[in-house]
Amino acid sequence: MKILFKTIALLVTTAFLSIQISCEKNVTKPVETLYSGICKTDTMGNVIEDDINDWQPRFSSTDTNPGPFRVFPAYPNPVTLREDSLLTILVFNFILPEKAFVTITINDSLGHVINNKILNNTSMSIGRYKVSWNLKNDSGKPVQEGIYRLFINAVTDDSTYQSYGDIKVKKIN
Repeated sequence: MKILFKTIALLVTTAFLSIQISCEKNVTKPVETLYSGICKTDTMGNVIEDDINDWQPRFSSTDTNPGPFRVFPAYPNPVTLREDSLLTILVFNFILPEKAFVTITINDSLGHVINNKILNNTSMSIGRYKVSWNLKNDSGKPVQEGIYRLFINAVTDDSTYQSYGDIKVKKIN
């Protein structure tokens, strides 16, 4: 591993401040991902193995009784993306206790947004919703094998509901 040092001198009023910055080059360790673990589900949405960090409702509210915002684990998870199939989808269900503007965003394991076209600040009424994702990015191309995080954000006049869950995509040729 080689380390490159650079010194930057900044003029602060009449004095110099020296800052040393190190930059690693030729690092062979793999890039760490932000997400780990999934809530495993079958094709009907039944939980096989839970991940307590996934699909938990979180909210901030000025209302003392914001109601039952609920999210359900995506299924099937892990999901298999077959390159010869157009029918591969992941299903996600949630319940809104009141009218809200809903955004669903999917990030890759490095935190980059890869899809925000499923719902983007869409006005939705009270009710239960089923949303599907075709495992494609915003450009319409199939995603790579890996772990993804689906975020849901629902904003009302006096509350913000949020949740997320991790999704594992496997590929079969």
